[in-house]
Amino acid sequence: MEFSLAFLFNNNTEGERKMTTATKKRIKAQGTTINPMVLASVLPQIPSKINQVERAEVDRGGSRAIALRFQFAGLRDPGYIISDENGVSCFHFCEACANGNNCNHWVYAGVVAHELGMELKKTYFPKDPSDYGHLISDFVDFEDISLQFGVVPPISSGSPPSAGAVSTTGVAPTAAPMISTKTATPIAVQRDWTVGYNDVLAYLKSEGVEASMIVELKELRKSIYDNVQLTTMATEPVKPDLPYMGSYAGRAFRHILAGKDLILIGDKGCGKDTLIATIAWVLGLPVYLQPGNANETKESIVGDRSFAKGEVFFDLSPFATSVQFGGISNYTELNMIPGQITAVFHPVLDENRQLPTLKGPIPRHDHHLFIGSMNVGEQYAGVSLTNGALMDRFAILEMPYSLEFKDLLIRKSGLTDNSALKFLEDVKKQIDELIATEGTGERSKTIRGYIDAAKHFKKYGVNLNLKVEAVEDFILNKTEDKIEKFKMRDRLRQSIFPDLPKTQEEEDYENGTS
Repeated sequence: MEFSLAFLFNNNTEGERKMTTATKKRIKAQGTTINPMVLASVLPQIPSKINQVERAEVDRGGSRAIALRFQFAGLRDPGYIISDENGVSCFHFCEACANGNNCNHWVYAGVVAHELGMELKKTYFPKDPSDYGHLISDFVDFEDISLQFGVVPPISSGSPPSAGAVSTTGVAPTAAPMISTKTATPIAVQRDWTVGYNDVLAYLKSEGVEASMIVELKELRKSIYDNVQLTTMATEPVKPDLPYMGSYAGRAFRHILAGKDLILIGDKGCGKDTLIATIAWVLGLPVYLQPGNANETKESIVGDRSFAKGEVFFDLSPFATSVQFGGISNYTELNMIPGQITAVFHPVLDENRQLPTLKGPIPRHDHHLFIGSMNVGEQYAGVSLTNGALMDRFAILEMPYSLEFKDLLIRKSGLTDNSALKFLEDVKKQIDELIATEGTGERSKTIRGYIDAAKHFKKYGVNLNLKVEAVEDFILNKTEDKIEKFKMRDRLRQSIFPDLPKTQEEEDYENGTS
């Protein structure tokens, strides 16, 4: 939450520096003394408010001068704290302070300075960054000290690829058997881990991922881009329209960094696929989708025989291809596979790290990640009790349904009305259950629609007419089939929204006149 921190500091009379007269006229100054009582509350905000902290030191005729340079989130021009013979002063430009309004940038800078033993005494509010350029011109060699404050700086645009980057036209980093595959061919492309990384960084920060873990994820992403080949069977990682939001993102990344594979358990719609897509985007891992089914065999999990021009080929499955080339094996509906069949996964997931095939074993790629997912609930028929020996090889995340959905609505729309949020949660639950049990209304399974409805409530308020308007225009009307739409409307009317009026089409349908 944004708020003014000015009341946490003591403002003294306007101070002066050794500047030109013209500069003095353009820069308003105020004396500032940090109240120690507020440090504990301000310091945790630093990673989200500052993108980079740097330090430089120069000798000015036998007197030491220190400069701290800050890249503030949302500002183009850096701000500075300078400690010299004139004391400790802050200089920064933003439109708010230039126009005489309060801003908090100098507050965060002052807290960082305090942690380094520099007590801020004066803050200057220039009308233009050039007004204080001469005061920092002799500071050249800046050292990045961001991590001391849990800050992970973004990368500069156009950064060169990692040293040692290889073209994926070369030999795969992991030795592979001579298996003829018609379904997966390596794509000749060199990937650059820096492309889109700042979006990834902003996402990780917004999810509260700690700086040390962000650095680990960055190094893992570099290695993946250098060593994982894209193939024609994989889905290339891209930023999801709505990346996964909630504490389970951090949990998943912690397990991945610890070398664990994952199983995601939860009702349909709880965000399992979104989390997998988000992991792929953050790390740069291609995704290989393979659904489980009750007729699966150990052989079909690995691949199938095929025939062409009198020859017998062995075509690797998406799972086996991901083992060979690296990437995420997204194995959906894992609990549909009979328990005795899943033993085929064991040698891949344990210390053996290889997949037996008819053509010999495939060593597991260093950047192969297995993520199995299971839908649970009474509405899912045909599921099997998953082999305990298989489950023992995973970190298992039982993903919540309503908590994550509510959190997503709050963060994406700004809506905080608990009754309105509960209403949208209930609508989603009823429609999702109808989809799962009767296959009705799949087009209305729209997270974006619920976010739009939440934004609608935030802007216009919540009453009966607006509830009807939001549910119809953003959710129900996504389904074009009118019979399916009637079923959804009746389901809502009979459960959580009795005041949802019947349309003329519904009346005509029930009366047999349409």
